[in-house]
Amino acid sequence: MQQLINGKNTILDICDQSSMNDFETCNYLWALFNAGKISKQGVRSPHEILDDDDTKRMLSRGKAFYQKGRFADAVPFFERIIKIQPDNKEADRFLTRSITAIQNELLKALGSPMAVLEINKGFRLEEAKDLSAKEGFVLSRIDGKTAAKEITYISGLSQTESCITLNRLFERGIIRAGKDKEEVRRGKRQATTREILDPKKKQMTLDLADILLSEILLDLMKQRQTGILQLISAPMDIRVYLHEGSMVYATSNMESDRCGSIMLRKKKITEDQHQEVKTMADRENMLQGNALVKLGIITPNDLIWLTKTKVEEILISLFGWRNGKLRFFETELEGLDIIQLKLIPGRIIMEGTWRYFEEEEIMKVFKTWDILFDVVETPPLSRRELELTDTEVEILELAGRKKKIEELAAATGLQKLEVLKVVFGFYSLGLVMISSQVDEGRKEETARALTEMNQRWEEVRKQDYYTILDLDKGVDDREIKKAFFRFTKKYHPDRSYRYTDKEILDRMLNIFLAGRDAYEILSHPNTRKDYDNFLNEHGKGATPSDFQKFIKPNIEVSHIMKAEDLFNKGKTLLFSGRYVDASEFFEKALELVPDDPDYNAYTGLAFARMNKDYQQAVHLIEKALESNDKNADYHAFLGEAHLRSGKKKMAEESFAAALEVNPRHIQAKREYLRLRAQTK
Repeated sequence: MQQLINGKNTILDICDQSSMNDFETCNYLWALFNAGKISKQGVRSPHEILDDDDTKRMLSRGKAFYQKGRFADAVPFFERIIKIQPDNKEADRFLTRSITAIQNELLKALGSPMAVLEINKGFRLEEAKDLSAKEGFVLSRIDGKTAAKEITYISGLSQTESCITLNRLFERGIIRAGKDKEEVRRGKRQATTREILDPKKKQMTLDLADILLSEILLDLMKQRQTGILQLISAPMDIRVYLHEGSMVYATSNMESDRCGSIMLRKKKITEDQHQEVKTMADRENMLQGNALVKLGIITPNDLIWLTKTKVEEILISLFGWRNGKLRFFETELEGLDIIQLKLIPGRIIMEGTWRYFEEEEIMKVFKTWDILFDVVETPPLSRRELELTDTEVEILELAGRKKKIEELAAATGLQKLEVLKVVFGFYSLGLVMISSQVDEGRKEETARALTEMNQRWEEVRKQDYYTILDLDKGVDDREIKKAFFRFTKKYHPDRSYRYTDKEILDRMLNIFLAGRDAYEILSHPNTRKDYDNFLNEHGKGATPSDFQKFIKPNIEVSHIMKAEDLFNKGKTLLFSGRYVDASEFFEKALELVPDDPDYNAYTGLAFARMNKDYQQAVHLIEKALESNDKNADYHAFLGEAHLRSGKKKMAEESFAAALEVNPRHIQAKREYLRLRAQTK
């Protein structure tokens, strides 16, 4: 602390750089001041940069402004550092982030860089006495005919200064965006044709204001979905392509997201080259990336890098959206004009949350700085899909020891807000869950949640399938899928990071399984018809257990259905990473029906993942295979059990056997190829 009190740092500077929190720092300074050990030297603006300021102070101030979302205020500090230390990578990284954020803010207001700028009706220049010289100069160039991009070049300011100035004019309501100049010129002809999304293949429609984008992406990954996620916020239309749960591509209808614009922003090409690329792409109806190659500006190998950069920028920018519609279309990607890229979803979500979520929004989720976390035992993404930095790994390890944000900041030497954003990124990725909060209100919340879940379970047990999913009897298939998605979001235990109490999670599991049963019955025409006939005959008060007895009257329902219920609970827990709890349900199901191959196979898999008893795990899975050796999953389970015990050769043989049954089995194919590569 002593070295920070140097006659140059303000109280804000000292708070930013101190390992203590702001209150403790100010309290310490006040004690020194009262003791006569320090004195006031003057007043200094937080924006002021002196000739003899050191880079540490400037970096601290710049990052403080950046983290508060005041990107325009942050830029001068980073620019000054780079002028003194051209190789300062941290300043360069934050400068790039700040400029990108400024440009994105402007693009949101514009809709397109070629939107014609107009002065709002009713604005009188003589009334704006507080306009800066830059604002007045830029405003004098706005004539209702000139596009925003053209103004940035004729204003005499740098592109960053122009964007900052235009942003301020937009914020103050002085200017507005008109029509896209190039679209008018081209008669609204698109340079490339976008695929038409078949409305019959639409699986869901959600409002982005009601859900985090990361939740949607992780859900689609967990479900290994293949299709197109469309995000619409006029005039923007972004499409994210997924193949078996992996993000592989993204497209945008915005001029700013095309290859030429990205190259220009990154200062890889000149304005003249950019114009030449656009002219060729429009004239020959080709992608700008192909035009760059054809003009010899980049090589075909460079185009792969550029395409990946473009896709990542599009995906990251989506985390800045707060309004809009999300639609998912379940469809094959074969035949579409896309390149399937190897993207790192963890890095994209981390960068998106870091760049676009500020303290106020994060606190709506975390409620308090004194929050504690637990690391999720089996996160939805693998280490390869996360690609965490060393600092992020350190924060994740410390978070697992139930440290507060303030303690994490002190241990890593980072600012509190910086750590908060990193941890929120972990939360968005499903790497950490909220464990508890220091305030006593957490206990009350847990007790209230348990009471609510118990009440809900009592209701569900007495409700028919339509009521469980909050549906009217005559709804179509699409509404049933949407209702089940909402139900899953609320009651699936794997989605409930807020709660760690086992009793709450178990009750949620019961509710979720009831909802899943409702979905399985109502989503298939034949079973839904049978159920509707059952309701007509027995009345709306008939329960799901009454229906099960109705459709299986000659079976010992209580015995078999209890085993099936236990098995379904075990499967849900298994795929949520709760292996010990899952094995308990599987073993109880086995006690009731010892020879069921599914029960044996999944119990063996749970034992293997617990590293509990290799011999018993293998015995159970082999028993399942004796009943059905044409089940590819069973062979893959056996391969996983062998692999976890280090028996690679036996694992390879089991995965090969799975592929003989089903050549498209994803897990078997991945592990088999990996093992084969290791033996070469």
